Amino acid sequence: MIKRLNWALSAVACLVGLAGCATSPTTYRVAAQVGHDGKPALWLLPPSADIWSSFRWADSAPSNGFYIDLPLRHSACPYYAEFPEGVPNRGALQGEVVPAAGRTLLRMKSTGAFLDDESLRAAWSAWWATAKDNWPGECLGIDERIVEQSLMKRRPLRFTELLRVHYGLDESTRSVILRPGTTICVSDVAYRDQGAITRFSATGESCTTAMSDGERGVVLWPLVIPLQGIADSNKSKWKDPITGKPIVVLPIASWAELPHKEGHQFILRYPQFLPTTPSAMPVPVPPTPPTHRDAGKVPLLILIEARVAGSVARAMKCVAAPDNEILEFCGEQGFEADSCGGQIKASDPLAVLKKRPPMCFRFGERGVITPMVSVTVRGASMEVPLGTTLGGILERHAPPPHSQLARVHDSAARAATQAAVTGVRLMRMFEGKPVAVDLPGADASVLDLVLLPGDQLSW
Repeated sequence: MIKRLNWALSAVACLVGLAGCATSPTTYRVAAQVGHDGKPALWLLPPSADIWSSFRWADSAPSNGFYIDLPLRHSACPYYAEFPEGVPNRGALQGEVVPAAGRTLLRMKSTGAFLDDESLRAAWSAWWATAKDNWPGECLGIDERIVEQSLMKRRPLRFTELLRVHYGLDESTRSVILRPGTTICVSDVAYRDQGAITRFSATGESCTTAMSDGERGVVLWPLVIPLQGIADSNKSKWKDPITGKPIVVLPIASWAELPHKEGHQFILRYPQFLPTTPSAMPVPVPPTPPTHRDAGKVPLLILIEARVAGSVARAMKCVAAPDNEILEFCGEQGFEADSCGGQIKASDPLAVLKKRPPMCFRFGERGVITPMVSVTVRGASMEVPLGTTLGGILERHAPPPHSQLARVHDSAARAATQAAVTGVRLMRMFEGKPVAVDLPGADASVLDLVLLPGDQLSW
């Protein structure tokens, strides 16, 4: 009874502006936290997410984790009520209703750190499965699907997964999802025979920008929409003129040749190794007949259906195939290739992909494609290669002391890092608005932060 009275008095004090209000962080912050795998990692905490810690006095074992605040439009729940009570189990969630200035928050707390979306989704599903039949289900007034989406958008992210979450890139797939706003530049080479010595000759660079087509897909050459294409994209007609065999990777020489299919997404796949001699090229070198073998040994642009739930995730699994097996995905097997997981059951929602196979393209002879993102540096828009870090752009564009970054870990390096970020201001988009990244409060690790589209940097 006394506990509930204290809760009520704290809530009243908050509502009248005296004290007792919960506060949510309003900036991005960098934190070091141990994940479920027991390894320390650097995390980027978005606004409304933070670290919590407490002690279990019975056994003196510390407990800590993340929390994510979600604003509630309507709530009839008592303030400071927790479900379940006590410290949540490792890998599980606990919900708490807390008052904030002018609003009510649902604070979802975890013990430990979630390493991926799947583990957080599973924890939320398990929490809601129990909570909906108890008091939270009666008074929260929430749509569990909307809350799940909000948790995904607001969860802390490790530095190492920023590119995977935003672009699908990791070491296993070696592929990038070309999101709207991404600039793509390609530099090709041409085969030149110089007697006994054979060499490649560069042919320059060509760039384009991925734009949304309004149907959850992208288009790399917008004029292709009203023109309805200027190249034959009927895959069944792609035949080798000499052997008559199907060509599963179509060579193109310009962005204008790429077709537009509503609701389709482009994936850029990198090979394990680029060919370094003409004899290793997957394109015909006269007088050798065109066999089109080893077409997976050059960067590929892969066009896939994006409107089917789970199609992009399956495609990213497919493109993780070895270079000599990627043609199974580009060819007749499509989304049922072994690298994708094999056959799709007729009852599976992904079964529609059987009739919507991927289309694979190669740019020129050995076209190497580089994705770029747009950031703002001191008020001017700038294209930087995808993967550029804060430290990298300071070294290249900022004057001393911001550009003088020591690369050793000692007291002098820490001092140099602090001097480098002092006076630097970084803004990052959060739910449609630019939000500050807390640089003065971070250590040298903040220099490894990967820049994302829309970031604004000044000093």
